[in-house]
Amino acid sequence: MNKRPKLLVSSCLLGQKVRFDGEGKRNNWMLDTLGKEVDFVPVCPEMLMGFGAPRDAMRLHRPVKKGEIEMINSKTQEVITDIAQKAATKALGMVPADIDGVILMTNSPSCGLERVKVYDYNMSPAKTGVGFFAQRVLDNFPQSPIIEVGRLSDPPQRHHFLTRLWVQFSFIGLEHKIASLQNFHACNKYLIMAHAPENVVKMGQIAANSLKNNTNDVFIKYKALLFDSFTKQPALGRLKNAYSHVLGYMKNDMNKEQKAYLQELLEKELDSELDFVKTLRPILFFENQKVQNEYIKDQTIFNPYPKSLEVF
Repeated sequence: MNKRPKLLVSSCLLGQKVRFDGEGKRNNWMLDTLGKEVDFVPVCPEMLMGFGAPRDAMRLHRPVKKGEIEMINSKTQEVITDIAQKAATKALGMVPADIDGVILMTNSPSCGLERVKVYDYNMSPAKTGVGFFAQRVLDNFPQSPIIEVGRLSDPPQRHHFLTRLWVQFSFIGLEHKIASLQNFHACNKYLIMAHAPENVVKMGQIAANSLKNNTNDVFIKYKALLFDSFTKQPALGRLKNAYSHVLGYMKNDMNKEQKAYLQELLEKELDSELDFVKTLRPILFFENQKVQNEYIKDQTIFNPYPKSLEVF
């Protein structure tokens, strides 16, 4: 059982000099900040092709309209698809089965998750491709949080990636007992509500296990809904709804002025989910800490991942 989330990452992002130009692409936030909370499993499928570093650049190529995408040497135009596919397979075989998440290099013909340039028979590029190795990762780890490093520069996407990573990691590390699952659901109730309110009641019923079903079956059913709940970023309306429920639970612990103040915040006109999280979440958390409601203060909606990684 992992004590910290284990992340598969493109080796160049750790500063390893494995790129075609013989250099790395060190991501300072990932290594210096995120690295204090997770363990990295580096991999470079292009190095496994055996060309070393530096080497000729590679690109994705579709030689005929609607044909299969190939990998070619950008300098010589040599087709190296078989070598690339074998390297991707080998790289995938080096990935531990208990990986918790993935961060891959942006725009790479091997590791790019989306919008990778694909050159047609006229050598005109279109951003429609997926890297050879990235596709293997997507196929083999469909439930894992996977992101390109470039998207980590966007606060809402980084926040969502970290939230999904930690909620799934926390679930995987649960003691295999119904009581543990019920406590997990209680602590994550409003976080789940912010992402998938349609699943909250269903998951609560599964965790309650009133029919005394097999524990393993209960965990499997709960996991399916949990992982599905966090596949997308929460919309502003869902965030406000979840925090309205939090406020409702806190109302008996607050005076009239406190309730009016928080209700006014929730009704404030905002443009995006980012505005809500930046503006209101810290205030609501602060107010909750003053109230010290024993149930609410343990809710992960306030701190879904370690505070050292706080995005906003």
